[in-house]
Amino acid sequence: DLMAWLTPHFERSPELFKTMFRMDRSRFDQVAESLEALKEDTRKKGKHGRPIGCPERVEPKIALAMTLRYLAGGAACDIQVIFNVTRSTFKTTLKRTLEQLCTNVLPTWALPRALESASSGQGSAELDAISSGFNKASHGFIPRCIGAIDGILIPIRAQKRDRTFYCRKGFHAMNVQAIADSHGRLIFAHVGATPGSAHDSFAWKETELCGKMRDVGEPFGDWLKAHGRHLIGDDAYASGHTMAVPWPGTFDAKSPKLAYNFVHSSARMCVERAFGMLCRKWLLLKRPYEGSLRRTVNSAGFHITVVVAMKLHN
Repeated sequence: DLMAWLTPHFERSPELFKTMFRMDRSRFDQVAESLEALKEDTRKKGKHGRPIGCPERVEPKIALAMTLRYLAGGAACDIQVIFNVTRSTFKTTLKRTLEQLCTNVLPTWALPRALESASSGQGSAELDAISSGFNKASHGFIPRCIGAIDGILIPIRAQKRDRTFYCRKGFHAMNVQAIADSHGRLIFAHVGATPGSAHDSFAWKETELCGKMRDVGEPFGDWLKAHGRHLIGDDAYASGHTMAVPWPGTFDAKSPKLAYNFVHSSARMCVERAFGMLCRKWLLLKRPYEGSLRRTVNSAGFHITVVVAMKLHN
């Protein structure tokens, strides 16, 4: 048992465990227990309700360790050697673990959940807590913000005969739209639907959440307009009742618009900081994604992989 062999080393140096798996031991054990509870559910049931096929070869704790090392930037061949598994077992285990983490273990995005609660009359405590953080970060100048939005370009391998993935920074990528709170936690992300050449404003309009927040007649949009809540974004986004952007142009040193832009920029830095911490933690996102962009038999796909990395960041 590899984990049993490594345990004495981790006990002597807890930081070594966190360096390898990007989380402390208590959090790791908590996630592993959740995967353990799902172990039987992944096998098909027969006519009498009994699982069909052989038990899973890789234990949930080892499967989680392999998955975290992969997200942290470990090479697939090195992980196969370290954990003594074949290539096919590694790919199958990685796909299953990522899907279980995305669907059953990790929580849903906080912002849509909070908006659903507030617009249905169940209370706005979560949104109030987010707004309070931005109010404090902006020294009271932006009191009703519920998130800072920006786009991040996740590199992918070159797509033949398709220039839409080639971004302005000179590589093939996917445009991922994400919203962070004032503490750098990601509370929403839209992954895997927009190529790298797309403008941030277009990529945001393509999300379902944008329509729900912007359109009058939608529960989210009506509630946000009535309570004056909004997002903050850079000048790539269109200004509206749910989006506050900087004033365009240049201003003299005593201009109130310049002061507002300074406070707006300072409050918006949390999402840039979140992207930096995300890519530093999960180095897989810094190199071109080699897997399939779509979910296949052998791959969880780009969407699930990036979503799991973003949720584990929190």
